[in-house]
Amino acid sequence: MKVLLWGPISPKGEPSKGGYEATNRKIFDGLKDRGVEVESKAFFPNRSTNYVHKFLCYMALFFRPISLFKYIGTKNVVLQISPPGGYLMYPSAVIVFFANLFNIPTVVHIMAGTFFLYYERKGPVYRWVINLLIRNASAVAVEGRPYINQIKERIGYNGRIIYLPTMVDCRNLPYHEVNTSGPYNLFYFGRLNKAKGVYTMLEVINLLDDRYHLFLDGFLSNDIDLERLNCDKVTYLGVESKEQLRETMKDMTFFIFPTTHEGEGQANSLIEAMAFGLIPITSDKGFCSDVVGDCGVVLPVSSTAQDYRDAIVNLSNEDIKALSEKCQERIKTNHNIVLEVQKLFELLSDIARE
Repeated sequence: MKVLLWGPISPKGEPSKGGYEATNRKIFDGLKDRGVEVESKAFFPNRSTNYVHKFLCYMALFFRPISLFKYIGTKNVVLQISPPGGYLMYPSAVIVFFANLFNIPTVVHIMAGTFFLYYERKGPVYRWVINLLIRNASAVAVEGRPYINQIKERIGYNGRIIYLPTMVDCRNLPYHEVNTSGPYNLFYFGRLNKAKGVYTMLEVINLLDDRYHLFLDGFLSNDIDLERLNCDKVTYLGVESKEQLRETMKDMTFFIFPTTHEGEGQANSLIEAMAFGLIPITSDKGFCSDVVGDCGVVLPVSSTAQDYRDAIVNLSNEDIKALSEKCQERIKTNHNIVLEVQKLFELLSDIARE
C-alpha cells in the first residue's frame, strides 16, 4: 500500500511549528514503521517566509490533482489530506473532488478546534466547499470526538468516520521522579505567543513564591517582548530538539497552558507533557478538557493569573506523585501512537481494498 500524505509536516528531526506539522510527522513515521510506502507533500515549502512565493504555491495547489493522473487505475494507493481551516480548504476540496473522480480513495483528516466555527462564520460559499470536501471523501478522521456527530448531522456525511486523537510515542517513557516538597518547575513548550497565554504564564510565576520557576521552550513569536522573559524566575530555553525536550521534562512538575488560541484542538505539547508525567493546568479551550480528564486542573478560558496561581498552589498540596503517574497512564490509554497508527493503518487498508 502507498499513502500520499498531503498537508503540513515538519522535516525529519526538526522541531514542529504547530500541531499539524507534529501530527503528520508522527503519522508519517508510524506508517513507515509498519512497512507502508509514504510520500509526503506539504502545501507550502517548509519554513518559507516569502509571501509572493507562498501565494504562487497556493495557486498551484488548484492544479495539484494533475499529479494524481499517474495513479489512475492503480491499486492500493490512498490519499490522506489534512487541510488547515480557512483558505486552504478551497484547493483541498478541488484535490479531493478529483481524487474521487479518479477513483483514488481519500481520507480527510480534520484537526484543530475551528472546523465548525469557520463553517458557521465564513458564509454559504465556504460551507458549500466544506460539504464538497467531506462528501467526496472515502473516510474522515477527526481529532475531536464532538466532530463525529456534527459531521454526520450538519454535513450529512454517511461514510466512515474514525476518532484519531493527537498521539505520542509511549514506548520507553522514563519514570518521572517528582519532588513532592518542591521546588516546583512549571513548563510550557510550543509556539510562544499571546494566544497561547505566555503573558499570563509570566504573571502567574510572579504571583508564586520562590519555590516555583517557569521554563519556556519554543519558537518565539513577534508579539512577545523578549525583555519580559528576562526575570530571575523565568528561563527561556530556546528551541530544543526532541531529545533535549525529553531530558528537560524529567525535571518539570507542572505544565501550564492558559491558551485562548482560537484554533486550539488537542495540543501536542499538552499530550506529550502529560505522557512524561507533568501535571497540567490548562484553560478549557478546544479539546483540552477531554485530554486532561481528572488528571489536572481545567479552568474557564476567562480565568485570571490569580486563578492559575491558586490552582497550582492547591495541586502542590495534593499527592502530586500519584497525579503524575495518573497523567502518564491516561496518555498511554488514550493517545498512544502504537494504538492510533494501527487504527489508521486498518482504515487505510480497508478503503484501499474497496
